[in-house]
Amino acid sequence: ENPHSGEYFYSYIYKGNKLVEVKYLNIYDNDDCRDLYRLEYSANKLSKVEWIDYPNDYPDYVYDIVWNGNNVSEIIGYDKEGVPANIHMSFEYDDKKNPFYGLLYLPRDIWAGEGTYDAIASISENNITRIVVDSNFEGQSYTNNYTYEYDKEGYPILVTVSEDNMYEIKYLSDNNNDDDIDNSDEDWWNVEVDKNVLLEKYTGVRCVNCPYANQLALELQEKYGDRLVILNVHAGPLSAPIGSFPDFTTDEGAEWSDSLDVVTVPIGFVNRKSNEGHDVYDLDNEIANVINEKSFINIIPTINYNNLTRDLSVEIKSQFDKELFGIYKLTVCIMEDDIVGAQYTPQGIDPEYVHHNVFRETMTEAWGDNLELSGEVVKSYSMTLNSDYNDDNCYIIAYVSDANTNEIIQVIKKKII
Repeated sequence: ENPHSGEYFYSYIYKGNKLVEVKYLNIYDNDDCRDLYRLEYSANKLSKVEWIDYPNDYPDYVYDIVWNGNNVSEIIGYDKEGVPANIHMSFEYDDKKNPFYGLLYLPRDIWAGEGTYDAIASISENNITRIVVDSNFEGQSYTNNYTYEYDKEGYPILVTVSEDNMYEIKYLSDNNNDDDIDNSDEDWWNVEVDKNVLLEKYTGVRCVNCPYANQLALELQEKYGDRLVILNVHAGPLSAPIGSFPDFTTDEGAEWSDSLDVVTVPIGFVNRKSNEGHDVYDLDNEIANVINEKSFINIIPTINYNNLTRDLSVEIKSQFDKELFGIYKLTVCIMEDDIVGAQYTPQGIDPEYVHHNVFRETMTEAWGDNLELSGEVVKSYSMTLNSDYNDDNCYIIAYVSDANTNEIIQVIKKKII
C-alpha cells in the first residue's frame, strides 16, 4: 500500500511481475474502496485499463493503450456506452533513458484526464516531451511541453514543464554502474533492470540440421547483442561423440533434457518460459516477446582466474526487490566458445566444424542453489578448470530461475579472462 495525500491511498495487486489491479481507498472509512482499476496486457505490454466505480462490477470507462515501440503513443478513453474519445491523450518523446521506466505506478489522476509527468512517467522507455489531452471533461483539454537537462549517462536530472514548473531528479549514484550503488539504504533496490534472455538450445554433433540452427542462433546473437545469451546443450542420442572427439555430453545436460521432454534436436527454450521448446524458425519471435520485459533481479559477477594453476573462483551477487516471494535458484555454468571438432552436416562429416557457446558443466547443482530473497545475496564458488577447456574461450553464464516454474528470470555472461 502506498500512502496518498489527504484521506485516500492506493492498494496494488500483482500477478507475477505484472500489476493487475489498483484500488483507490478511503483511509478514514474502513478502507472503503472508491475506485477500482483492472489492467490487461498484450505481448507483455499494458493494453487496457478499466475504471470501475466500486462496488459496481462493470467498467464506467475503458482506456485502450496504443504503443509505438516501447513508448505509449496514445491513450483512448471510452465511456460505459462505448462512445469513443471520452478522453484522448497523445504523447511525444525524446531518445534518452527514462529512469522511471517499468515502475508501473498508475495513479487515479491519469484516468481522470490529467496526463501529467508524474502520472505517466513510468509507462514508456523514453522521456515525454509533449502531452496533448483532448477531453470531454470540462477544462481538461490542454497541452504540456517538457524539456530536460541530462547527466553524462543520458538520464534526466531536471525537467521543465511548459517553461513554468520544474522537477529535479536525484539518483542514489551519480552514474548507473551497478558496482557504485549505495547499499546502505534498505530501499535502494526498488527499480527494475533490463531483462536479458537465455536461449538454451539443445543440439548434437550427429544432427545434420543442427548446423543450420546454430547459424540462426549466431544471427540472433548479432541482432540482440549482449541482451541475448546462448547456451548450446548437447544431449540425447544425436550428441554421442564422433570417434573420441568431440564429447560434449554432460550429466547436467542429460538431466535438463529429460526433465524438459526434449525428444528431438535442434530445439530451443527461451528463458524456459512454460518449459516448452520451440522450433528454430520460431526463436526470433519468442525472443522478441520477452526481450523488452523488465526484471526485479540484478546479477553482478566477480571472477578471479589463475591461468597457471587454472584455479577459478566466482562470486555472484544477486540483488532482489524485497517484495519478491517464492523460491528462486542460482545456476552457474561454464560455457566454452569456438571449439573445432567434427559435426555431421547435410554434406557429410565436417572435421573442422566450429562449435559455439558449448555448455561444459555447472559450478552449482544442475538446477541451481537456493537463494534467500533478501535485498542482496552473495554466493561464491571455486573449481580447477578442466584441462580440456581452452580458458581463453571460456565464459561464466549465471542465471536466476523460479524453482516452481523453472522460468529463467535473469541471466548474465562474462568471460573468465
